This record gives sequence, C-alpha cells and structure tokens, in this order.
Amino acid sequence: MLPLEALGIGFVPFSPLGKGTCQIPACNNKVEAICRTCFHQHHQPTCKTSIMKHFALLLFCACFLVASCASCEKGNAAPETGNNPSDSTTPTGVNMRIIVGNSRFTATLYDHAAAAAFKALLPVTVNMIELNGNEKYVDLPAGLPAKASNPGTIQAGDLMLYGAKTLVLFYKTFSTSYSYTKLGKIDDPAGLVAAVGSGNATVTFSME
Repeated sequence: MLPLEALGIGFVPFSPLGKGTCQIPACNNKVEAICRTCFHQHHQPTCKTSIMKHFALLLFCACFLVASCASCEKGNAAPETGNNPSDSTTPTGVNMRIIVGNSRFTATLYDHAAAAAFKALLPVTVNMIELNGNEKYVDLPAGLPAKASNPGTIQAGDLMLYGAKTLVLFYKTFSTSYSYTKLGKIDDPAGLVAAVGSGNATVTFSME
C-alpha cells in the first residue's frame, strides 16, 4: 500500500479547545477531501469536493432530460391544419331562391346551425356591395352562429358568412386564405357574373 504522502495527502494538526491534536487529511485537489470528526469538531475541506461536482453533473443531466422530453412531445403532437371540419357541408335538401335583377337561381342550404339561422331570416332583400371583382357582400342586422374554416378555394355561386354578420355571395372561382362559414351554394351559377354586374346589386333571398 502506498503511503498517503505518495498520493499527495498531507496532514494538518487539529486541536479543538486545546484538548489534544488529531491528524486530518488536507485536501490538495489530487484526491477527494475526506471529512473526519475529531472531538466532535468537523474538518472543513479547503477545496471543492467531488460530491459537489457529482451534484452539478446530476442537475445538468436532469435539465437535459426534461428539455429532451419536451422536444419529443412537441414533435409528436399532431399538426394543426387550420381547417375546421366541425361544420357540415352536407346539403339539407332545402332549396332557396336567389333573385338578382331579372335572373333567378336556385341554391341549396347546408346542414348546420348558421345555415338554419340564415333560413329563419328569409325572405329578405338586400343591397349587396361589390368587392374585389369576385364577390358581393352585405352586413346582416344580427350575427349568426358562425364556425369558420378556410375553404382553400372558393367556387362561383358559394354563399358564405364572413365573421358573424357579413353575408357574401361569390360570383367567381379563386383561391383564398380567409376563413368563412359556408351557408349554401347556387346549384348552377351559369349567368351569375352577368346578373350581378360590376357594381352593387340588389339581391332577394327566399325559400322555394
């Protein structure tokens, strides 16, 4: 066995309250400091012990594991599509009549609360305002129970709700990043562009 001096451990005297001397290893950073009790007094190492180093390492590992788990949960979460499929776009079989000037069109309402609330307002005649060369819109007197989603592509003849109160009749097909609540659709939009014209239009909505 090697003597302690070969390991770089020296001894320092310790005399608590003048009651004798005991030899306690002094830490010199080559080995772990060993704390002893001598006459009920504790030797305080003069350098950082490996226990503190181990504790710091364990704390770092724990933080790393927590961050890794959070990253995994985020990666495994299902991405949101931005679309809301909760509203049914299944036709109800309820026909609606749309009159623009001298032109008449039939439309079918969808099966959900917003379309039913719109149906309860009929018959109604409104002055619809031209916008963007592809739609006519008007603000309704009261809001409807809207549940909007992004349709991606709007078709000519779509009747939609923007927000809760703005009724929109689209007369051209185009892509959109906006969200709407679909109320219904004109069954055959042929002639709709000519009927609504390039300015504001008076439109009557009623049930068949």
